[in-house]
Amino acid sequence: MTQQRMRPCSPHTLCSVQITSTPCTRICVPSARNIASIKFADNGTALVVTLSAQAALPGPLVPCSPLFTSATNTLLGAAQCSVSGSTLTIYLGGDATVKAGDTLELLSSQTALVDFFTPTNAFTGA
Repeated sequence: MTQQRMRPCSPHTLCSVQITSTPCTRICVPSARNIASIKFADNGTALVVTLSAQAALPGPLVPCSPLFTSATNTLLGAAQCSVSGSTLTIYLGGDATVKAGDTLELLSSQTALVDFFTPTNAFTGA
């Protein structure tokens, strides 16, 4: 990827525009990958989690249990997770007991929910 720089011209003067390329050497990524916000879906059967960056999972629909602490898994029941962009959707299990105000915590050792652009960086935190 390259950056393009242009020399501005006045609308009242004739000039040629010089375009130069400078190689980009880095990708900008967030310093932390975590949960930004959580809300219940309108139908109440899922949680919509906004993440701090675009994310990836190992499949289109995966069990949530490898992502979260045991206390969180108890709240979620036998939940399934999917991700699209920076939105993680948690489809709650029939035995879910989660309610507004509960804290969901990702396992510090989890490696399934990762940054889309730098998959060696996993999401962490609550």
